Amino acid sequence: MAESFLRTIITEEVYINEYNAVPDVIDNIQQFMETVYNRKRLHFSLGYRTPKEFEADFHNHNSTLAIPETVSAQGKVQNRAITNGQISCSLGIHNCF
Repeated sequence: MAESFLRTIITEEVYINEYNAVPDVIDNIQQFMETVYNRKRLHFSLGYRTPKEFEADFHNHNSTLAIPETVSAQGKVQNRAITNGQISCSLGIHNCF
């Protein structure tokens, strides 16, 4: 995996550019990583998605925050969860922000 990553940087960034000093190399590789590798380049291991798309899908899928169940004044157990700024429980859905 690391070999493939390094080969990508070398062939898609280093070999096609000329650098005047080491800081230029560092700046260009950082820019390549942010603009090309993470935002535009499709990755086989991520289902032909970019890392940014994969990360966004992961966070959207895992955006539910579990809240421990509570007991109401009537003694009923209420399970609650927050999803996208709404609290859902056995009493309905309530906006919280």
